[in-house]
Amino acid sequence: MHGSRLISRAGSTTTLYLGHTELTLTKGAAKAKATRCTPLGGGHTTKSPNRTDHSSAISPVTK
Repeated sequence: MHGSRLISRAGSTTTLYLGHTELTLTKGAAKAKATRCTPLGGGHTTKSPNRTDHSSAISPVTK
């Protein structure tokens, strides 16, 4: 992972990048939010929230 970002902080939010997973913690929150990023090829990525009920809303995100 040479040159890849591991952690970022913006205001009251801290995000930890673990491969294709982002863990985001907002100051004062009881728990972090997880988001899985899946590369689709051609420079496109989709992000889906990690939900405990195993349903997911997938929204395409471009590079």
